[in-house]
Amino acid sequence: MKVLPDDSFTILTPDELPIVLQRLNAQVEQAKAFRFSKKHLPYQGTISESGFQISRIIHYRNSFLPVIQGCFEVESHQALIHVQMRIHPFCKRKFR
Repeated sequence: MKVLPDDSFTILTPDELPIVLQRLNAQVEQAKAFRFSKKHLPYQGTISESGFQISRIIHYRNSFLPVIQGCFEVESHQALIHVQMRIHPFCKRKFR
């Protein structure tokens, strides 16, 4: 029985890795401590050729906002994206 939400899944895409990275970069911006404008991309975080760590940008407090981590695996003319969604590690400490 899971006490805290945690989910893993894999996405298989016929696109090659540079195209996947380009599409992901179009939706993710660098993390900022403060945001004063509501004009921004939907996600913030870091992306590299080996993987990514992102979270949704919201304008209110939410301790249960998931952190989305992933890694890329390249096969012949396609890419596998292994995704893991879980609660931020600081939230888990509150329940112990």
